Amino acid sequence: MLPVSNLVPLQDVLVAERFMYFPVIGFCVLLAMLIVRGKKIDIILVSVLIGFYGCLSINRNRDWKDGFALFGKTIKVNPESFKAHDSMGVVWGGLGDYEKAIESFKEAIRINPGYALAHYNIGVAYFKLGRYDNSIESLKQSVILYSGDAEAYYILGLSYLKTGEESSAISQYEFLKPLNPALADKLFSQIKK
Repeated sequence: MLPVSNLVPLQDVLVAERFMYFPVIGFCVLLAMLIVRGKKIDIILVSVLIGFYGCLSINRNRDWKDGFALFGKTIKVNPESFKAHDSMGVVWGGLGDYEKAIESFKEAIRINPGYALAHYNIGVAYFKLGRYDNSIESLKQSVILYSGDAEAYYILGLSYLKTGEESSAISQYEFLKPLNPALADKLFSQIKK
């Protein structure tokens, strides 16, 4: 359990409640032992603890209301969480506000320049805004960081097509073919239009 206990943070974790499932077993056993013992003070103590932790759980549920609440709270607690900023950008993008999404993705990249997913996401946002040159630069960085991302090659190929660079789009088709033949065929049909 030590490698995933997050006692020594090895990764940027957005939501870490799952790390408490195993340790809470001991706490529950202790509470059960107090209840079985049956002393009035033990029952009162257990009732107060259950009430206290119940209130904490209800309060935490507000953070899970939607993506804005969850990732906003995560950013407030850990402003250097690149995954939280990236996820907030995805939420903005889902609402069609690509400018705010780009701001979030840029912050994620500032914190962790090697995070391929943020480069991919900002590339897609630029593509949706018709800023194809920006899209190309971001997606090129994305595939450098993670060469197995078929979607990145596909959007990169489409971006090249939008800028009139058919030979570069064909190159992306060639990269895409072994990764995802169906997506490669989809790109090829766009090239041949």
